[in-house]
Amino acid sequence: MDLKFDSPVATLPADELLALFTANEVQAESLTKGFVVVVSGKVNTIGKESGGRAYVGIGSGLLGSVRAVFAKDRLVDVRSLAKGDTVTVRGLVVGKTVVGQIELEACRLDAK
Repeated sequence: MDLKFDSPVATLPADELLALFTANEVQAESLTKGFVVVVSGKVNTIGKESGGRAYVGIGSGLLGSVRAVFAKDRLVDVRSLAKGDTVTVRGLVVGKTVVGQIELEACRLDAK
């Protein structure tokens, strides 16, 4: 049992998490960085990093997207997904990237 993953600090739509960071990045990071959140929304991108980890972009794209990064041993979670699917993902908030995405690490797919 992973208590940190079993007790997320927030459950919200991906676009709401993006709006929180857009409104006040400093406040958003103080509330979420280093904590597990559960986000839901539509898949807008699916890809793989050079290191072998998979990622899924979640959100409408209007404010950017939440980038959910899955470890190599969780690739099975991503294989069945397609753009446009609605997903719920649980992950550790890393923060805002230089391209404006909110990055989550060690992600797990909660439901498809």
